[in-house]
Amino acid sequence: MNRPFLPHSQTDSLDQALDHSLPQSLPRAAQPAEPGTPEDDSRGWTWQMKHAIRDHRQLLAAVGLAGHAQPAAGLGRHVPAVGTTSDSVAALPAEIEFPCFVPPALLQRIVPGNPADPILRQVLPVAEETADVATPGYSRDPLAEFASGVAAAERLEPGAALDLPLAVETPAPRQWIQKYSGRALLITTGACGVHCRYCFRRHFPYPAAPQQRTRWQPWLEPIAADPTIQEVILSGGDPLVLSDVSLERLLNGLRAIPHVRWLRIHSRMPVVIPQRVTRDFVELFPDFAAKVMVIHANHAQELDDEVAAAIERLRAAGFQVLNQAVLLRGVNDSVEALEGLCRRLVDCGVVPYYLHQLDRVQGAAHFEVTQAEGLQLLEGLRRRLPGHAVPRYVQEIPGQPYKTVLA
Repeated sequence: MNRPFLPHSQTDSLDQALDHSLPQSLPRAAQPAEPGTPEDDSRGWTWQMKHAIRDHRQLLAAVGLAGHAQPAAGLGRHVPAVGTTSDSVAALPAEIEFPCFVPPALLQRIVPGNPADPILRQVLPVAEETADVATPGYSRDPLAEFASGVAAAERLEPGAALDLPLAVETPAPRQWIQKYSGRALLITTGACGVHCRYCFRRHFPYPAAPQQRTRWQPWLEPIAADPTIQEVILSGGDPLVLSDVSLERLLNGLRAIPHVRWLRIHSRMPVVIPQRVTRDFVELFPDFAAKVMVIHANHAQELDDEVAAAIERLRAAGFQVLNQAVLLRGVNDSVEALEGLCRRLVDCGVVPYYLHQLDRVQGAAHFEVTQAEGLQLLEGLRRRLPGHAVPRYVQEIPGQPYKTVLA
């Protein structure tokens, strides 16, 4: 693989731009770039990041809904129109902490003029997000991942979660999390290629975390010291917003740990910005006994031909590709929508792996589908699809040593 050598100082500045060029939102969007490489080609993945929509009014205008009433998500009601000349509010309250961020590659898959579009509903900030903060049972840290929460998770009763109020400073998070035996998850970055409004880490204190992403060794030392860890999971944010140079340094560190044999990457980038799956990128991962890419798509409309081609590049490079979806009201809460998603995934060579019950994060209550409804949907899927095309319906409960299978 022929890639230009970049000294530490240069790659440091590239990845530091990921933190300092944008507001300190949670999580933060970023524009990593490597000039002179395919990643920096016109309309490549870094171009997509730089030209993402960052305001709900801009988003509504781009999809032909400026001046329309904004649908109250999943409730069949409407709130006052936004995006009009009379709207003097710069941002919805929910956007201040968790900004809108939609790349052009995903924007083009939204059907213009349709306020109920399943992609639009996932990325458009709505007024309910602010009201949802007061919904009982919802937490800023639903999976108990904040620093004190990670340490305390073993002591929590199943189903408990840390509920840190808005006014309370959250502790600095660890950069790695070990919830389950034999696996460790690295929070590689706080940046994402899209801001999904139901994100369970939308309140994660990324700005409090160490931001040096070119020297990974301090993060890897606890993993190297624990021979029971066989698999490392790269997560975030989204690890694929990191430059290839930074990723390669991290992978080299993992390769040097003899007991780490399996690599798993959780990323939405192959779906929202398929241009990220470059030739150079797929050549970074030759030396692991198993390498798994877990993508995230919730509706068949997300999986266009460019996404299918990116998935094929991953599979050709030896990745097993799995999908995890979230059951979301107004997006995929029908047998027809879930069937369409699963069929399209299988057509693309992707295993429909998990269908998650919504993690109860503050700001996302309007997306929740009840477990009783979810069980009915899974029964309907089983009547229509072969077993290999039906995902496991699961819920993650803090304090449990594994995901809870609901169906």
